[in-house]
Amino acid sequence: YNLGNMISRPTDTMFEQINASRKKSTELSGRAKALRDTGNLKQARIYDQLSLKHKNQAEAEYQKARTVLLLAESHYRKSIEIQPMHAWSYNNLGVSLLKLERIDEAIEQYRKGIEMDRLSLIRKRTPILPYNLGNALLKKERFEEAADAFKQSYLTHYTYENALNKALSTYRRLGKYNECIELLNAHLKRHPEDPGAHQSLSKYLIETGKVDQAVKHIKQSIDLAPTNPLPHMTEGEILVKANRPAEAVESFHQAIRFNRQKHMLRDDNLQIKLAEALSLAGRNADALATLALVLRSNPNHGHARESLRNLMKQLGHTPQAAECYEETLKVIPDWIDGLQKLAWIRATHPDPNVRDASQALGLVKNLSSRINNDPIVLDTFAAALAENKQFPQAVSAAKKALKIARDEKNEDLARQIEDRLGLYEKGRPYRENR
Repeated sequence: YNLGNMISRPTDTMFEQINASRKKSTELSGRAKALRDTGNLKQARIYDQLSLKHKNQAEAEYQKARTVLLLAESHYRKSIEIQPMHAWSYNNLGVSLLKLERIDEAIEQYRKGIEMDRLSLIRKRTPILPYNLGNALLKKERFEEAADAFKQSYLTHYTYENALNKALSTYRRLGKYNECIELLNAHLKRHPEDPGAHQSLSKYLIETGKVDQAVKHIKQSIDLAPTNPLPHMTEGEILVKANRPAEAVESFHQAIRFNRQKHMLRDDNLQIKLAEALSLAGRNADALATLALVLRSNPNHGHARESLRNLMKQLGHTPQAAECYEETLKVIPDWIDGLQKLAWIRATHPDPNVRDASQALGLVKNLSSRINNDPIVLDTFAAALAENKQFPQAVSAAKKALKIARDEKNEDLARQIEDRLGLYEKGRPYRENR
C-alpha cells in the first residue's frame, strides 16, 4: 500500500501538466478554426501546428503517467490481496483507475472500499471514499447516484464541506430542492452561525414556496454578515419572487452599496436586478435610467439589452412611456433607443395632446449618425417629417428606410414602412392604432 502511494504520488503533478497541455491544444485549435473561417489559412496552419505540438506533449506525458499508475495499481491490488479489509487500498486503487480513465472499475473499487469501511470496527469511517465515488459517478453522468454519494460523504463527517457543496449542486441540478433543504438544516444544527448556509437554505425554501421561512433565513444570514453584498442580493431575489418588489429595491440598493466596498459581485448584474425590481414596483422611469446607465458603460451587455427590450415592450407607446423616456433622457441624454422611442410617440400617437411635432423632429435629428443607415431611425424620421407636414422629405426618408429593411431581409418592418409610405405620398401623417 505504501509503495503504491510513493509510486503514484508524482502523477498528480504529471496530470496537472497533461490537463494544461490538453487545454492549450483545444484553445489553439479553436483559434485555428476561427482563422480558417475568415480565410486566413496561413495563420491557421501555424495555430494547427502549435495545437498538435501541445496535444503530442500531453499524450507523451500521459503515457509516462500511465506506466507509473499501472505499477501503482499492481501494488494496491497486492495490498488488497494481503488485507481485504483495508479500505484505503480500495480508495487509492480507485484514484489510480480514474486517472487511467477506467471509470467503471474505479466506481467498483470505491464501492468495495465503502463496504470495507462500514465493516471496520477499528476507526471512524472516512468521508473520502463516498466523495470520490460521487466524482467518478459524475463523470458517467449518473447524477442521482452521485448526489447520494456526496450526501453520504457529508453525513459521515459533518465538517467535510466539499461534500456538502457537491451534494447541494448535484441535487439542485436534479431539481431535488427538498434534499438540499434537509442537508442544510442538518448542517445548521451543528453550525447555526454559518451565514452562507442560511443564505443557501433561503434560496431553496423560496423555490419550494416556503416564503416566510426563506425570508427568516436570509435575514439571519444578513444579521451574521451585514456588510456582505451576497445575502442582500439574495434577499432582493427572494422578495421579488414573493411579490414584494418595493422591499426588494432596498435590498438591491444595499447589495450595490456593500459590493462597491468589497467587489464580490458584478455591479452591472446587480444594477439589472435592481432595474427589474424597480419596474415591478411601478418605478419604470428609474428602471429605464438604471438599465440605460449599464448600457452606456457596456453597450453590448446582452442581459441589460434584453431587460431593456422587455421593459420597453411592456411600456409600449403610451403617454406614461413618453414620460419615462423623458425622465431617463434627462439623466442620459445620448440614449439612442430612448430618443427613437420618444420621437416615435411624439410623432405618431393618436392623441393630439401627446403628439409634439417639433419635439419629435428635434429628437430624431439627435440621431443623425444613424439617419442614413438604420431603417428604424429612418422610419421614425419619416414619421416626424410627416407630422411636421414635410411630406416630400418624409417620402424620401421612408423610401430609404424601405430599401435598407429589404436589403436586411426584415420583411415585417418593410411591409409596415411601405404602408406608411403610401400615407405620406397622399399627404397624410401616420397614426398608431390604439
